[in-house]
Amino acid sequence: DDLESDLSEWETDNIETDWQSGSPSGTPASAFSGDNVFGTMLESPFNPNSFSSLHSPVIDLTEVNQTKNLFLTFRYFLDIDTDGAGAFVNLVDESGVVIAADLTILAGSTKDWKGILVAIPEAAKGTKFKIEWLFFSDDFESQGSGVFIDDIGIELAP
Repeated sequence: DDLESDLSEWETDNIETDWQSGSPSGTPASAFSGDNVFGTMLESPFNPNSFSSLHSPVIDLTEVNQTKNLFLTFRYFLDIDTDGAGAFVNLVDESGVVIAADLTILAGSTKDWKGILVAIPEAAKGTKFKIEWLFFSDDFESQGSGVFIDDIGIELAP
């Protein structure tokens, strides 16, 4: 998903979530591709003492051969200058129960957009699930723009 079209099936956890969709202004200066991203506060630093999640639309792998090696791919940009903030990437079922926790942890800062390839665990193959980005920050003043994602997909092993 390049985040350029209908985002109505994407979900955030609450009204006061840090996650926003749109064009970034500041750091990063632009999306990886197109105009839109999901990020933690597009026009200001992320909030202190945050714990908010972003969920993708349901991904249906019920018809996919379970012996295939599948990977979650996405682009990310990080601007987090504190040890007390970052994001976990999990897979959850349609009701929000975690199928696979901590597939990767995003923390620190990047100077540019980076790509990531994460193996889809056996527990998620042959199921329906959502990707969850779970952002957290401590109660200290925000130091950076946060986490930004773009160009999300599921791919067969290269």
